[in-house]
Amino acid sequence: MSSFELLLPQPGRFVVILALVATALLAIGLGRAVARSNRPDAALLSGWGVAVVVFVAIGTLTPWSFRLVAGLLLLPALIGLALLWRDRFFCSRRR
Repeated sequence: MSSFELLLPQPGRFVVILALVATALLAIGLGRAVARSNRPDAALLSGWGVAVVVFVAIGTLTPWSFRLVAGLLLLPALIGLALLWRDRFFCSRRR
């Protein structure tokens, strides 16, 4: 394997990269919805924390599938992303 081939990700790794980006965006959206933080870094940390607490609580107290829990967390995460996008887009237009 040449040095140039090591710089480019293999096609199979693009799925992992896309999953990581999607997870980070959904954590930012969840943090925006729950903590009402307009800063993406604070929203990422608070969204990740909320997701961990919810998964641990549901996983230990109920026999529910994690797919159901992830589906339930998807709605506030998407709403939070929409709010963050709306705030960034319209606030930057007003100035």
